[in-house]
Amino acid sequence: MESSLVKDNPLLLPLNKEKTIYDGFITVQERDFRLRILLPPDRQVKQARLHCCWQLKHLLHGYEHIVKQRQQQSPDLVTFILELKTVLEVGLKSRHECRSIPPPQYYAQLISEMETLGWGKLLFIDTEFRTLRLKAEDSSRRQHILNIKLKSKVKLERVWRDMITHCD
Repeated sequence: MESSLVKDNPLLLPLNKEKTIYDGFITVQERDFRLRILLPPDRQVKQARLHCCWQLKHLLHGYEHIVKQRQQQSPDLVTFILELKTVLEVGLKSRHECRSIPPPQYYAQLISEMETLGWGKLLFIDTEFRTLRLKAEDSSRRQHILNIKLKSKVKLERVWRDMITHCD
């Protein structure tokens, strides 16, 4: 069992000689997720406790009952990890987490266009640099907050100009 576990999950390693504590990463669709598994002394997976990173918790949200069921039905840790990875693959596909990140030019263009617009107008930007919240003032000096969702090929300057035109 041990050699199969390490072979299939080289980033998930036992931390003690009893092999009741495993820590590291499991890889699903080229993404690594942090996982710690605490097995009881008899190493029964049914009684194992799982500790995972927030990304893995987020991805497993809504699948907890399936993970628990697979944990109860798996005869050993190797089988359970395989089942867990299957659930994760389904979760990744259903949540479209597999999308690719934009090329570096996207970010360079975004920064360049924000410099043109003025950084003072930026109220918020999400961690993926796809959602912006900008402040604008119309011709009557009323303040507006614009929520903009970007696609990788949209020119921010054009979006801003269009928004200002509609505010006037």
